[in-house]
Amino acid sequence: SSPPLVVSLLLNQAETLAVTPLQMGLEDIAPLPHDERPWRWHTFVAMWLAIAANPAMYSFGGSLLGFGLSPLEGLVAVAIGSTIASVATALNSAAGVKYGIPFPVYARASFGIEGARFAALSRGAVGVMWLSFQLWISTDAILHGFERGAAAMWLQDWAPIVSPYLNGGQLLAFVLVALLHIVCIAAGIKHFDTLTYLFAPVGIALFGFIASWATLPSWGGVSWTEDLRVHTDGVHLKSLGGKWGASIAGVNSLVSMYSTLMLNMADLARLAPTQKDQALGMILGIPLPCVLACGVGILGAAAIKVKTGEASWLMTDLFQYWPAWACVIGGLAVFGLNLVVNISANIIPPANDFLNMCPGRFRWRWCAYG
Repeated sequence: SSPPLVVSLLLNQAETLAVTPLQMGLEDIAPLPHDERPWRWHTFVAMWLAIAANPAMYSFGGSLLGFGLSPLEGLVAVAIGSTIASVATALNSAAGVKYGIPFPVYARASFGIEGARFAALSRGAVGVMWLSFQLWISTDAILHGFERGAAAMWLQDWAPIVSPYLNGGQLLAFVLVALLHIVCIAAGIKHFDTLTYLFAPVGIALFGFIASWATLPSWGGVSWTEDLRVHTDGVHLKSLGGKWGASIAGVNSLVSMYSTLMLNMADLARLAPTQKDQALGMILGIPLPCVLACGVGILGAAAIKVKTGEASWLMTDLFQYWPAWACVIGGLAVFGLNLVVNISANIIPPANDFLNMCPGRFRWRWCAYG
């Protein structure tokens, strides 16, 4: 039978440029045969669970109160936005499953070899930005957890390097976090599913603990009825054009959070043997976990607002209300969940994007380490 259209196009382009398919990067980003695609629908669900249960999603949920939305109105906006994101992600992942190729390769069919380099590079640069952001969030969570849980307040001022912006404790934690990411890269993409299965239950447990604290006075929080009655001032609401404008802003913000993964999800969807696996994984894994995670963020922010008068969207601000053991475990859990986010969204896709710049010379692990 004739090869798929996209693969035929790539081979024709290779002949035109007088290079071999191997020199075009088809060794590292070649179409994956079906017997090398281990991801089933539940693998994608586990990945999305771990991605949803991270500080960024918690912060997004809490920030909806700052838009001037009530908790219920915020959840409706999240439900609409996450549904749009799941459908768009599933549709854009189809090419990865059908041809077994990542985004930079099938982009060549639309933009040509040179144009695809620019398209992929622009997405890869965004991934680098998010990676640096998430690495620092992990570092901050670990330090806050140990400062509170292990009574190690001295870490705040230990070995100042660029005071007050960076000290020895922050640098050491950051390096350790980065090294653990390098270990995961060395293990390879095909072992990433193990990481998702490991941390999905961790995410559920962490967000379940936050929800329990935020709604149970006996745990140090407030009652859920107080959480649901929380309303913010109308300053931001007025600037956004009222309830409808704030709701549209919430939907748009949620879709924007998923935009890079929508674009590059073929990089992971190519590991699925069937379209059913990837489609079910997206539809089951994105909307409901997203709504629940943002709901927990809303409850946490609302609980702090009831206690202090100001809603806080930072997960680490919860640590001051938790017992010491919970702070340590919470900081480590945030790191593990961010590790899944970084590998899936900010390392695998950008590494493919950068590899596509010079596939004849680069290799995937080199790009991921870089």
